[in-house]
Amino acid sequence: MNKSVDATNELMKTLIDPDNQVKAGQLTIIGGEFTVNLLDNFMNQWPLHEMPYRIWDSFDQVKFEKGTLPDSRLLERGRIFGGAGDLDIRRDGNRFLWRFVGELKPDIQNGFNFHYFWDEQPEIKYLHCSEEKAMLWGKYEAEVGRWYDNRVGSARLKYPLDNDSERVVLVFKQYSYAGQVQFIQFMDIRGWENGKQRTR
Repeated sequence: MNKSVDATNELMKTLIDPDNQVKAGQLTIIGGEFTVNLLDNFMNQWPLHEMPYRIWDSFDQVKFEKGTLPDSRLLERGRIFGGAGDLDIRRDGNRFLWRFVGELKPDIQNGFNFHYFWDEQPEIKYLHCSEEKAMLWGKYEAEVGRWYDNRVGSARLKYPLDNDSERVVLVFKQYSYAGQVQFIQFMDIRGWENGKQRTR
């Protein structure tokens, strides 16, 4: 049997494996919108300590931090993630659009105009889940005390790690249906040293 057939068979086994399938009661997928002036109130709806990582994208810079809150005047996009889930916020004129994917079952006030994915897509009974990793930009340079990559030389690459690992890896879950990726859930960042993952 040739290698492509073997790979296809292996993929099919993975897709139909019940351990790789998630259903409505196992995963929260929710999204909505709110006006810009409600950002602080919206943030207070979430257990932020369970989602410690932050990516704040403003008109002049992108910051990758831990445990911080955004400046609502400048924020264009934000990503808040950790073990409890992944909250994505994006400015659209005078409103923010948001989407959450995770195991957490949030208690969101009605004023944030939200919709549940599973309720609005009743034909989808489950999603296929796979855990993936992606290497982030940069290699740690001790002389400058941060990560650096000459392909994005002007970028100040700073990652909220508790160590100075050579490389940094983003861990995420990918949810797909009928072979098409539907959602990405950022989970964690980890150090990577000499081709091996560090615990933190």
